[in-house]
Amino acid sequence: MRDTHRSIVSVIARQPARTITCAALAVAFAVTPVLSPISAYAVSAETQAELDSATAQVEESAAAYDEAVAKLEDLQAEIDENTAEIERLEQEIPEQQAAASAAMRDMYKYRQGSNPLVSVMVGSESMSDFITTCAYMDQIQSSNTEAIEELNEMQAELEQRKAELDAQKQQLEEEKQAAEDALAEAQAL
Repeated sequence: MRDTHRSIVSVIARQPARTITCAALAVAFAVTPVLSPISAYAVSAETQAELDSATAQVEESAAAYDEAVAKLEDLQAEIDENTAEIERLEQEIPEQQAAASAAMRDMYKYRQGSNPLVSVMVGSESMSDFITTCAYMDQIQSSNTEAIEELNEMQAELEQRKAELDAQKQQLEEEKQAAEDALAEAQAL
């Protein structure tokens, strides 16, 4: 046993570099499983398919987010346009109400007096005066009626614009939620 011990010592003494290299490799092989317990595998077809699928989902989520943001911008532009139109109508309606009120007063006064047709016939000196006066009174009547109808149309348009604005705001909220969901999904992936 003594000879084998000498022979190992003599081998180590004769080739120290080889001995150190062998010892280092032995330590490395012994420590490697302890330091890195996870095995590394090459990319398989299954893992590549999963990676491709995840990449496609991220791209779809990003596209959905971009589309939702574009819709949000379009809806916001429509909301701004509707808001401006509502403000314009709200500024014009009091003026139109005053005109319609004056027209209704005139129509009331015209109808409450004596029979206007009879008074025109009696007061006319000729048939031409009668026709001219009737045309003039008809024009006044039409003008008064138009003022009232214009007020009604403006009020109906205002109500319609307000309803559209409410619907657009609701749609904007839904689109915001869709954009947030798409962004969250993209971030999760």
